Amino acid sequence: MTTMDKIIDVLASKEFFLCSQLGMGYIFLITETIRRRKEKKEARRLEEKQVTQRKPYC
Repeated sequence: MTTMDKIIDVLASKEFFLCSQLGMGYIFLITETIRRRKEKKEARRLEEKQVTQRKPYC
């Protein structure tokens, strides 16, 4: 194995590591966004439920 091969090897492994880290980051962002949207929908639904349960002003 020449010096050049070793350098390429190190760069390739680092690049793979970076890509996998980015991939995990994207997956985290996507799941986080989905979770937030669900929470907002749930909160809105509960709010609407409370509004409809209130007695109308007579």
